[in-house]
Amino acid sequence: MELKDEILLALSKSASLPELKSILVCFKDNGGTRDDAHLNLYELLQDASTEIEDKKLRELIDFTIGYSGKIPTIWD
Repeated sequence: MELKDEILLALSKSASLPELKSILVCFKDNGGTRDDAHLNLYELLQDASTEIEDKKLRELIDFTIGYSGKIPTIWD
């Protein structure tokens, strides 16, 4: 399953942030790149239908790009 589809499915099931993060970790472990993850998450963010989805996607983007020094990134 594609990353975007996995994240969408998880969001539709009200997945928690740790559950969503584990999808990103699995994506990375299977050879996924930071740039691909960021692109997919940004595309999903543009279509976010609720404030909760928007917030979770923004946090996932933080995990991919390391925007916040308080949040450890998934990619080095």
